[in-house]
This record gives sequence, structure tokens and C-alpha cells, in this order.
Amino acid sequence: MIKGKSDFLEKAYPFIITVIFLALSIILITRHELWRDEVISWHFGSESSSFVEFMNIIKVDGNNTLGWFSILYFISHFITDNIESMKIAHLVISTISVFLFLKYAPFNKVIKIIFVFGYFPFYEYSIISRNYALGVLFIVIFCILYKNKYKNIILLGITLFLMGQGSVLSFIISIAFFLMLIFELTIDWKNINKVHFLITVLIVITGIFFTCWQLGSQEAISSMSTSTVSVFNRIIGENFKSVKNVSAGIIDAYIPIPQFILNYWDRDRLITNFLSKYSFFYTFLLSLILFIIPVFIVKRKKFFPCLIASMGIIFIPLFIRRCYSRHFGHLVIIFIACLWLSNMDKDDRYLINFKSNFNRIFQNIFLASILIASLIASSVAFYFDYKYPFSNGKYVAQYIEENFNKDSIIIVGYQDYAVETISGYLDKDIYYPNSKNFKKLVSWANRLPTVSPRDIFSEAYHLTIKNEKVLAVIHFEAPNGTPVIKYGTIPESFFFEKMDVEFTDSIVCTENYYLYLFDNKKFSENYLPGIVYKIDQSNFQQYFRPMNECEFIVEDGYIRVKVYGNDPWFETTFPIEFNENKSMLALFDIDSFAEGEFEIFFKRSNGDYTANDSLKYHIYKGNNIFYIEIPYSEDLVGLRIDPINVKSDFFIREIKLYNSKD
Repeated sequence: MIKGKSDFLEKAYPFIITVIFLALSIILITRHELWRDEVISWHFGSESSSFVEFMNIIKVDGNNTLGWFSILYFISHFITDNIESMKIAHLVISTISVFLFLKYAPFNKVIKIIFVFGYFPFYEYSIISRNYALGVLFIVIFCILYKNKYKNIILLGITLFLMGQGSVLSFIISIAFFLMLIFELTIDWKNINKVHFLITVLIVITGIFFTCWQLGSQEAISSMSTSTVSVFNRIIGENFKSVKNVSAGIIDAYIPIPQFILNYWDRDRLITNFLSKYSFFYTFLLSLILFIIPVFIVKRKKFFPCLIASMGIIFIPLFIRRCYSRHFGHLVIIFIACLWLSNMDKDDRYLINFKSNFNRIFQNIFLASILIASLIASSVAFYFDYKYPFSNGKYVAQYIEENFNKDSIIIVGYQDYAVETISGYLDKDIYYPNSKNFKKLVSWANRLPTVSPRDIFSEAYHLTIKNEKVLAVIHFEAPNGTPVIKYGTIPESFFFEKMDVEFTDSIVCTENYYLYLFDNKKFSENYLPGIVYKIDQSNFQQYFRPMNECEFIVEDGYIRVKVYGNDPWFETTFPIEFNENKSMLALFDIDSFAEGEFEIFFKRSNGDYTANDSLKYHIYKGNNIFYIEIPYSEDLVGLRIDPINVKSDFFIREIKLYNSKD
């Protein structure tokens, strides 16, 4: 029974703060645009036809534990196919964590309020829909159950199992907590339920093996290194880069205030950016201080799990792959969790005991400092995410839906990982030059890390043969101000027109985009006013002659180019006649038995052919139709056709030359 106002506020306090947390989160989450790491999590579930296929995809491409992905699999298969629904599921998880923390954590109310509205609990692990929130939830639940650990032994084991399925980072924390639990229960062996203890050990060990099976070799292979022990094979500079990443990451975890710029995310934070202007020694020294401070704050029994978990977390960026502030943020989570457990044990002593209340005073000062910094960081993130797009993928998708027939237009996306966001919002397969197929989900196995601009548009152009419109979406590196494709050269040579609209103001700098369109109808109206030459089987040998390792045979109404060696080529026998000094357009309709390159050399009056005076096109197996612009030139006397790496015969259906309209 509530006896007074103070009792009411005491009981209502967790609910009131949680409602405020939820209200602010809803305001921001409706403005937050999903980015690729959120979208790919959705695609793991939505693009799997069965749970078995889902498990295989996670094992190959997931690079993480399956807890969050399993939730998305269930939502996408049995509830809704709306990708935005993941925001609701994620916010429910983070809100439960916040309420439980406010209700049960043994900190004063001010500390708890500042913490839940800090950068990691409020923004990284709530607004951005990733798998980290699930791990944080089970860390909070573990701390609550641990107060009565003898009664909750089996529940603690189940919680550790589920914690391990949150993310690789929460898995590391679960192992540290498991070792702590085993140690403390073993000390009091006579007073515990042996059967419950053995069941708990079996549950957690099963979870460890299950997680290791999921991860396979994924955590041991990355773009940064080839194996977990590759630190011994790398040059000193690479190892130093890893140490710098860890040092900056520790500082960014405890002092996550970002730079006050649009592209603050995934860049050095304010303090590390400032320190980077000076000797690395200062960055390393500050990170070391922040890393060892728990020695003075966390009590003895909880210091070692804190240390083990922290070392496990920094093991990943040291030996496996680069990490970012969202990963290093788990250092703060494990610190707060161990401080929670430490404060519950009144009989335990600090590892280093000082007279009077120094430990408590130092703890309060440190907590206040890092939590205020975290609150400032959260405010900055709120401002930028509310005002600017986090990713432009959503708006590119909206633009496509508003201006094109989504079902009929073909979209080519590069880089694949940056364009997957658009695929998720459109719910449409996109052609990825990195993997040479149409998909939503980007597979990181057997893909090309980079594709040349010419190959991107050559492949995009090949798709125009059977499609009215082809749209190439190219991501844009905002911080350097450098587009992946420089307009005016390659896109124009394949007759792709750069669209006036640009999407270049997102927080995630790699999810800005340029759009290039090939419109067959517009192309025909603007570029094909009249045929000057039509060359087919009836007159082909009047206009072309074989020059090396090939001959012409008329077969089935087409010209078969019979290839005898590795370097076949032929050339025109007639001068190119331009109309009013305007360029011409040449159409080549070719059937090939194999893939290769098709290079067109311009023959000048001096008779020389040079690679600098040519155009190269990719030839695919099957039918190929491509246009080549022949710019006006007084000294141009002909063309040389040079099939590169085409070691088998191919057919030429026809060649047409058009006068330019412009």
C-alpha cells in the first residue's frame, strides 16, 4: 500500500523514466533510416526459404551469433515483410533492458537516468537495430538473477546461453560471467544444489559449442587478417594499426563524444581526433588509464571477470578485424555490469583498498565523468540523426518507386554492400557486379572486392538489350568528396545519362549515391535518326577483311568469324564518312560462345593502332548488342575489331552505322 508521495515516486520512477525513454526513442526512430548492417540482418531472415537455409547463410555470411537474426527470420516469415518492423522489435528489447536496469540496478537514481540516456544504451543499442541490444538485455537479466544465485542457478545458465546468442561480444562476456559463476559456486560447494550446478554447466558448455559451430571460421577470417594468429605474420605497421584501433576504441567507449560534423559516425571521436594531432603516446596512455581504472572501482571477485571480458573484447580488433565504437561500447557495458555485481556484495573488498571512502568517491567521480560524456554524445547523435539522413538508401528507394516502374526497371548497384540498403527498402533484387548476379542479400563469399568502372557499366549496358530502362546506382564516398565513377567518361561511353538528383548528405558516408539511367526509348529517339550503313551476311566482306588468325564464313544467315588462334582481328575496308562533322554511332549485334573482351581501335591516317585510341567492351556468352560512339575526326579512316581472349568462333548478326542527331 502506498503511504505517501515519496513511496509513489519510488515505485513509479522506473515506469516514468522508461516512458520518457520510449517516447524519445519513438521520436528519433521514426526519423532514423536503416543502413546496410541493419538491412543485411533483415535479409538473413527474409531471404532464407527455410530455417536450414537460414542457418547455413548465418554460418557462411553472418559473422555473428544468430539470436537477433532468428527473431528477424520469425518476423519476416510469420508476421510481416515490412523491413521497418525490425525497429519495433529492437526498441521493445532495448526498452525492457532500460526498465529492468532502472528497477533493479543498485545505483542512485541520477546515475541510472544518465546511463540509460547515454550514447550506447539510448542510441547505438536502441535506435540502431543491430544484434547488440539482445546481448545487453541478457546481461541485465543475469545481474538481476545473480543476487540470488544459489536459487537461480539453472536460470543463470539459461541466461548465459541466451547471452551468448546476442552477439560475439556478449558471447565473450557470457564466458567471463560463466567462469565467475563456476568459481563462486565451487567455493561454496557444500551449500549448492549439485544437480542444478551440473545442469547449468551442461547448458552453458552446449551454448559455447553451439556458438563456435555457428561462427566457424568467420571470426578468424577478415579483410584485416587471414587468421587469428596472423599478428605474427603481419608487418610491424599492420600490428601498430591494430594497436591504434584498440587504443582509440577504448577512449571512444568511455568518452564517446563525436566530432560535431555530419559524418561523425564510424570516425574518430572528439578526444581521439584531438589526440591524433600529437604523438600516439598520449592516445595510448589515456586508453591505458581508462582500461585499468576498474582496479580501483570494482571489487576483487568481480574485477577478474571484468578483466577477462575486456581482454576478450579487445582481442578481436587486435588479432582479427577492425572494430568501431559500437563494438568497444561493450567495455562500458561489462564495466557497469561488474560494478552492479560488485555493489551487491557488501562483504567483498576492493583489489586496492584505500583509507576512508576514497574508493567510493573515486567511483562516483569516474562514473559521473564518463556518463556525462556519454549523455553529451547521445544528444549529438540525436541531433544529427533527427536532422539528417542516417543513410540515403531509403530516399533512393522512394525516388525509384515514385519515378519508375519498380517491377520492370533493372537496377545495377555498386558497391554491393552500400546498395543493399536500397534493395531492402525496395524489396527488389539488384544486379551486383561484385558477384555477377541479381540478389538482395550480399554474400561475402566468392565476391569481387572491387570492380572497375568500365566493367560496371559494361555489365549494366549488357542488361539494356532486353530491358527498356536500366538504372545504375553508384555509391559516393562523401568524406573525400570523390565519386566512385567520374561522370563524363565511362558512363557516357555506354550512353548512361547521369540523373540530376543526388543523394549526398547522409551520416553514413558510404551510403550516398549517384544515379545513371539508360532509357532505350530515349536513346533511340536521340541517337538513332537514320542508318548510313547496314552490314550483314549479304555485304559483310565488302566492308570488312580478316587480318589475323580468323576468316569469315556465311552460315545460317549470319557471319561466322572462324577463329584460328589467340589473337584474331579484322578491320574495315572503307573510310568512315561523317555528316556535317558530327559523330556517328555503330551498332554491333554479336552472338558469342564464350565470354571475352571486344576492343574497337580507331584507325588513323598514319596507320598506327594504340591502346590509348580504343574502346573496350565486355562480351558475354550469348547475344550481345552494344553501341559505340565514333567521334568525328578528320584523320579517322577506319576501325579495327579485336576480340580479346575470345578463343572460339562467334557470329555477327549485323553491324549498323547511324548519323548522330546532335
